[in-house]
Amino acid sequence: MLVIGHRGARGLFIENSLDLFRAALESGADIIEFDIQATNDDHLIVCHSMGSPKKVFGITRPIDDLSWRELQKYKNKDGEQIPIFDEVMDVIGKKQVMVDIKNLGAANIFVEALKNKGYKNVWLVNSLLPEALAIVKKSYPNLNLSLQAYKRPFKTIRLAKKMGLSHIGLVLYLLNPLTYWVARRLGLQILVYQNYASFLLTWPWFVRILIFLYPNIDVITDRPDKLALLSEKSQ
Repeated sequence: MLVIGHRGARGLFIENSLDLFRAALESGADIIEFDIQATNDDHLIVCHSMGSPKKVFGITRPIDDLSWRELQKYKNKDGEQIPIFDEVMDVIGKKQVMVDIKNLGAANIFVEALKNKGYKNVWLVNSLLPEALAIVKKSYPNLNLSLQAYKRPFKTIRLAKKMGLSHIGLVLYLLNPLTYWVARRLGLQILVYQNYASFLLTWPWFVRILIFLYPNIDVITDRPDKLALLSEKSQ
């Protein structure tokens, strides 16, 4: 099992802050995950697409409705603005990352960033959007890619296989013996995450049970520091 720090390690510091990513580097995570979106003037920023922009920065409009200049007006409680992709990658350095594409406009910009900056530490790209993954796969056919599922897991698993992806992202309530068996039979590695009641994936005893039942999973957690000893790399 790989331990993947969710949104850096959002249980440790203010979400989407550079200090959070510095903490993630010290957390014992094997991989650091974060979300990217594109502004309406093609800047690539690091921020989730659900409650995070409003909760952390007070943003009530979709990110792709705003320009980078408009976004710079919003700050978190420590006075920091939303970081851009290159800033976060500079902080993370050579540590492997998992990038979650949250809006379609971010896919092309992300591909250009990989080409122009030569980032070699992108371990996997995840998205709910098959179109975004298709854009990335066209330029980087050998990169690990994951299609994420909140519902209809078997439809998502079949589509991931049809697209030639390497992974499937299953929210915890979709993980069961049948979804596990079908995904593994089709050659897909499983990423397990939980946005609501996310504390479940911070409990080592609970994750030990998951590993016992489903040995070929990787876990995305808000507190990688608590799960670091369970990582396959620490054993």
